Amino acid sequence: MESDAKKMVSDNKGAERSVFEVVSILLMIIFMSVGWTAVPLFTIDAIGLDISVFIMLMGEFITAICAYQFFLKKRPGINFCFHQQTGIMLFFAGAVVVILLLQISAFALSNVQDNGGEQERLTWVSIFTLIFIVPIYEEIYYRGCVIELIRLVFTKSMLIPVVLSSIFFCFMHTQYNDYISYFVLFASSLLIGYTRFKTNGLFYPVLLHSMMNTIAIFLMSMHSAS
Repeated sequence: MESDAKKMVSDNKGAERSVFEVVSILLMIIFMSVGWTAVPLFTIDAIGLDISVFIMLMGEFITAICAYQFFLKKRPGINFCFHQQTGIMLFFAGAVVVILLLQISAFALSNVQDNGGEQERLTWVSIFTLIFIVPIYEEIYYRGCVIELIRLVFTKSMLIPVVLSSIFFCFMHTQYNDYISYFVLFASSLLIGYTRFKTNGLFYPVLLHSMMNTIAIFLMSMHSAS
């Protein structure tokens, strides 16, 4: 009987690769992403926080774009196509409302727990990065690579890839230090992961992720200004 490693999977153009080959490529991309996040740990003392973070972000972004261009866009369900079907548009509008409610709830509860803690103001460069750069490469990694990797194991399940990728997504966001933030992050990731399947692509997940960051930045700015 043919082993799982020798089974073949097809891409969008009908070309076939072995499961072992696809898994190896996906793992390599994921490990590279994790590696880039560790750059500040080894460079911050030598070149400072700002340059370290810049190198990390550019490394993450360039790696994600190359991974998408040369491999991921050939995989089914990993594309940036804009779908205008009424059902998808209505679903996306509802998803935005859920993200908005989650962010507002998290913001309100965090303010109750953190009474008057001073927050660092974001620069325009940071805001641009969080809204336009980070959502692109994170969705390529988490809703692209990670979900695709898990789907090769759980071929008939949508729930398991979404849940496991969301756990990994939360695990990689170590900047948070409270349960409320992680709960909202996990719930938002579940919704974004489901959006990937619902819309059969990454365009709407990236847009939803970008709007999530925009809402969070707006709420933080309002709090800082008050």
